[in-house]
Amino acid sequence: MRQVAVPIYVKELLEGGYEEKEGWEPNILVCARGRLSRINSIGTLLRVNNQLVLDDGTGVISLRTYDTIPGMNIPSGSIVQVIGRPRKYQEELFVVAEIIREIHPLWALLRKRALGEIKSFSYTAPVQEEEVQEEEFMDNKAEHIISVINSLDSGDGAGVDLVIERSGLGEIAEDIIDQLLLDGEIFEIKPGIVKVL
Repeated sequence: MRQVAVPIYVKELLEGGYEEKEGWEPNILVCARGRLSRINSIGTLLRVNNQLVLDDGTGVISLRTYDTIPGMNIPSGSIVQVIGRPRKYQEELFVVAEIIREIHPLWALLRKRALGEIKSFSYTAPVQEEEVQEEEFMDNKAEHIISVINSLDSGDGAGVDLVIERSGLGEIAEDIIDQLLLDGEIFEIKPGIVKVL
């Protein structure tokens, strides 16, 4: 079943959060107007560096096409309706246009009245429960390593090998120590000797 193309301002698109789905489920844009996989926007079609962009007065978004579609030869500066799918690549949000058609400028005014005010939105990315559990697990282990280092440190630091042995965490202890060094939580005062900051 084809998803509904939801009318939306460009600014609302740009402020939304993009979520990639697995399998056959379509990727979606989460924004003030809901969870969208297809959009319907009206604005001025422009060509910038041989690339199509849509400017609706609230923001500017790039348009891309992977096939030849009607409307690609519409003159720059024309008022158009764009139906397409929001996509994100390397932090750039754009619309893969399915339809670009020139419309009378009055349609832009009617759309503005229909949509009303721009809805503000703050996106929070969903966190998988497994990721939270993994982070908590690693945080607890890191705290354990720090306490072991403190207990072994009589002023001159603690030997890494002894810390690994006393921690009882096996191979993972070495990875945690490396991460703590990278994070600046501990430092190596000389080769193989670490100290808590």
